[in-house]
Amino acid sequence: MPMNPAAAVTWGSFVQAAYDQYASDPGQANPAAIMNMPAGYTLVRTIQMTDFLGPVRSRVFYGFVAAGGDPRTAVVALRGTVGAAEWWDDLHWDLVPFTQVPDGGKVARGFLDIYSTYGTMTPGQQQGARASATFAADVAQAAASGLQAGLDPALPAVVCGHSLGGALATLLVADLTANTPLKPQAWTFASPRVGDADFAGRYGGLSTVSWRIYNQADVVPYFPVDAAGSYQPVTAGYAINSLGKAKWSLRCAHALSTYLHVLSPGTVPLNPACTLAIWQPATAPPRSTAGRRSYRSTHQPGYRGPIARTPRLACSCMTARHRKRIVIPQTGRHLGLYGSGHIQEFLRRRSLMPRAAL
Repeated sequence: MPMNPAAAVTWGSFVQAAYDQYASDPGQANPAAIMNMPAGYTLVRTIQMTDFLGPVRSRVFYGFVAAGGDPRTAVVALRGTVGAAEWWDDLHWDLVPFTQVPDGGKVARGFLDIYSTYGTMTPGQQQGARASATFAADVAQAAASGLQAGLDPALPAVVCGHSLGGALATLLVADLTANTPLKPQAWTFASPRVGDADFAGRYGGLSTVSWRIYNQADVVPYFPVDAAGSYQPVTAGYAINSLGKAKWSLRCAHALSTYLHVLSPGTVPLNPACTLAIWQPATAPPRSTAGRRSYRSTHQPGYRGPIARTPRLACSCMTARHRKRIVIPQTGRHLGLYGSGHIQEFLRRRSLMPRAAL
């Protein structure tokens, strides 16, 4: 299946909805509805995870399962890292076996630890959310129930995620494909490398349609790294480049909104904070005319001869804009090129000329 930027933007909008929902109420682990979820889809389940940093390990909202559209499709959307605790979770990069999939190779410990805390809930349900020992099976059942169909390999399903959510979506697709009848498509944005070459090979053999979209100006898709070069990206990669389209910064290059804008600049606006500055020629400040030499030609009417030079300075015209190279005769030091209005201030600040002489 060839890469379709319009499809990528469609699935990316579900991930953006997961971000928007979390930002609107970070303390709500199980919302009854999802903010800005694309029209025509029904919320089926919400997804929670647990940070493993600190003494209080609370469940937080991390994504959702929805169903709808034309043709009807089940969509699993996972947001990326937001808080400091989640960043800390990400940074556990030693490789450990991915035991959820036979011959699954090794993956980053931080990603697997978070994945192991995933669980789902009925939207708006008040009872405490818990991690599920069968998370992939729960997601598969939610997708089937949302589509009001039985579990079948032909059931249309998509798993999408950004940043850490992209890494976790990769683990979920491998888990679903190996252990359930569901064979979902994978669409990830700015995903870091998930595991070693064995994992990447196993994933490539399991997945059907898989697009790992990465921005060449974004550093995250090139991590984790180790001295042995163990981490390998999964297939298939699709490169975009935000340089010249968005302001470069670590945040802007990695933002989901930047990815979606580059994929479809006509339909997805760029975050104003990442908009390129419009270049305008600098306007030179007005210069003082005091002590300025006249450079009119001797053939011009009214020419009165050269203006006497200050005995302490040797000035020579360098450009038609009356910029001067300043030389202190006593030392021969060159002070650089300055407009005549700046010369006196430069020398006064360095006590090279007495204030009375200025």
